[in-house]
Amino acid sequence: MNKQEIISCLTEDMEKNPRFKGRVWSQDYVRVWMAGEIALGEFTGIAPSFESKIHGDGGEDSHITIDGKRYTINVKTSKKPYNLVAEPNRNKADIYCLARYFPETDRAMLLGWQWSKVIHRGQLRKLTDNGVYLHVLPMCELRDMQILQNKMK
Repeated sequence: MNKQEIISCLTEDMEKNPRFKGRVWSQDYVRVWMAGEIALGEFTGIAPSFESKIHGDGGEDSHITIDGKRYTINVKTSKKPYNLVAEPNRNKADIYCLARYFPETDRAMLLGWQWSKVIHRGQLRKLTDNGVYLHVLPMCELRDMQILQNKMK
């Protein structure tokens, strides 16, 4: 399957997921999402899975090992990454990363990370008209990716 076919299948799957019904998505949200997962895969050395995501991925996009302990990671990708956002009561990943999508290259770059527990202690804001509340952490409060890279050694 080529990339466009994967994008089409994943888009259809996401639109069938009742959890995402009525949410506003950008026209190419799956392409943006995939680019972030690819960037995370390059960082962790673990290739992302683009199998059916009709029920989502459980908030775990990849994982790393630090001092012999496994930590899960969830990447959030945006064309305008001002904040890292996380849904309340869905604290499944240990670490969240923020990535910026560049449409001109169809690639994403990881910008920073933070422990999930820090994000979930943060401010709750209603970001859309359909009542979706998210924890919001400004990009300036993220930790440098090099710190995470060093912890992985």
